[in-house]
Amino acid sequence: MFPPGGIAPKQRGLIWSARYALPSADIGIEAHITPEDANMGYGGVGDNDVLYSEAAVISKDQTTGTIRFDVATSHLQTAIASDGKKTVTTHQAGIGDFVLNPATSDGKDLVVTLLTNIHGKFQARFVAVDKNGMPMTANETSSQATNGQMNEITARFYNMSLNQIQQIRYEMRPYDLFVEFQNVSLVPGKHTNVQIEYGNSIN
Repeated sequence: MFPPGGIAPKQRGLIWSARYALPSADIGIEAHITPEDANMGYGGVGDNDVLYSEAAVISKDQTTGTIRFDVATSHLQTAIASDGKKTVTTHQAGIGDFVLNPATSDGKDLVVTLLTNIHGKFQARFVAVDKNGMPMTANETSSQATNGQMNEITARFYNMSLNQIQQIRYEMRPYDLFVEFQNVSLVPGKHTNVQIEYGNSIN
């Protein structure tokens, strides 16, 4: 749950949770606490009643923080797509460059890699469309920086092969709203005067 290297002497681990209700299943949420040194969030998105939890590593001296929820309400749009057999490149004005590499297989799973330099905050997902037109979201996604200006995003579709699909696409939408809970106590049993701010996000 916490970083593999452990927690440094001047740090401490913290687990926080939030429950929220969404008016629609087609709304995306990203939540995090600031400032923080590392985190791992887990929970659900798209239900009427969602419990979100996060394990964060913070400074021992930090007694308050801000919990922020970024909300995406528009429809997901395809940024780049391919048949999985060739490299495809594109540029989205104001967003960045995309390079979708050919899909590969490690024996049982389909693996897709995207290089991108996205500017701004977006909710994104990989989707594979099978031969019957059924879309399936990637089971696992990870990201890492490359030596250049691009980030490498890798998606894994469990128990799937390239000959089962007709299209792979990367879908995105901006986080257009936010809600912040400021001055939240990070010390058990200590209460603070929490301030709430919300509004439109600017990408």
